[in-house]
Amino acid sequence: MFTFDLRTTVVFGDGVAGQCGEAVRRAGGRRVLVVTDPGVLAAGVPRPVLESLGADGLPYRVFSEVEPNPTVVDVERAVQAARDFGADAVVGVGGGSAMDVAKAVGILLGNPGGIADYDGMDKVPRPGAPVVCLPTTAGTAAEVTIFANYSDRERDYKFSVGGRHVAARVALVDPLLTLGLPPAVTAATGTDAFTHALESYVARSANPVSELLALRALALIVGHLERAVADGRDLEARRQMLLGSLMAGMAFIHTRLGLVHALAMPIGGVAPRVAHGVICGVLLPPVVAYNGPAAVERYAAVADLFGLGGSAATRTARLADAIREWLGRLGIPARLADIGVERSRFAAVADQAMASGNIPVNPRAADHADLVAILEAVA
Repeated sequence: MFTFDLRTTVVFGDGVAGQCGEAVRRAGGRRVLVVTDPGVLAAGVPRPVLESLGADGLPYRVFSEVEPNPTVVDVERAVQAARDFGADAVVGVGGGSAMDVAKAVGILLGNPGGIADYDGMDKVPRPGAPVVCLPTTAGTAAEVTIFANYSDRERDYKFSVGGRHVAARVALVDPLLTLGLPPAVTAATGTDAFTHALESYVARSANPVSELLALRALALIVGHLERAVADGRDLEARRQMLLGSLMAGMAFIHTRLGLVHALAMPIGGVAPRVAHGVICGVLLPPVVAYNGPAAVERYAAVADLFGLGGSAATRTARLADAIREWLGRLGIPARLADIGVERSRFAAVADQAMASGNIPVNPRAADHADLVAILEAVA
């Protein structure tokens, strides 16, 4: 028995950003806060979104004070901007950071308190203002997930808010918005998408639908990420990467993830300036090596995508090294020291990770000592 429930209406295709005004109106919005980040705004990426809102006669205000790994302060400023403008709908245009801030604004326009009050799963009591998300990266799948992540810099703490009232109402997934994304950002976000798909595929909680989505996502990402990194204007590579990211998100919201993400969240609090996908890339090979004996057939299927030969056990044993080499070609660092995470932090990171809901669904059981050993393997 399993349940598959997608909270977000998804529209995918070249040029669908031009439907934003119509999507907001159908969701009941009349005044819109558009949340983005400075780089996306400076590059002119939101232009078709703003033109669509204007064509539909919807007043809007742009809020672009969003930084990578958004903070509770970013959220507070965005919520205040929405209230000052009288916004009753939110549009998020950008990567996971902008979309997560947009989700937070939607939540807090309909619920009391601050976003940190909803740390955890199913803590948001009521639906918020409608949110429409338009991703500009192929990575987080925040446009379709029921999760959003935030950093509290005062506590060196990163937390997740999850549940049915966190999801965007509509996702307009337009490959044209991802053209020209810088190579480093393409690599980091693509690594995040690959990790989502892989951890979902091998999770104990996987179901027949999530398995199909995750395995197809893995094939798309392995087949197109290097192309997208090499040429930011390769529309076909961008299109397939965005589809892979979307499918990975649709899979993992029904399965959760695994040890990579359990560890990546607290590391994100320790190293808030490091892209989440980069953290995942550092952790992925040792986690695959640790998990391999517990999910040989599934990891062997992933190894096939890398052209590895031999028995299922042999292919699985070789997969961690193949992933490490692939990530190296993408420019992802191999060591925690490379991203500023010292050994002195490992015990505390493992403490926080043990509380993650991703631990129980990981294919191999892990305790605190196991997590520290994984960190030590890439120290």
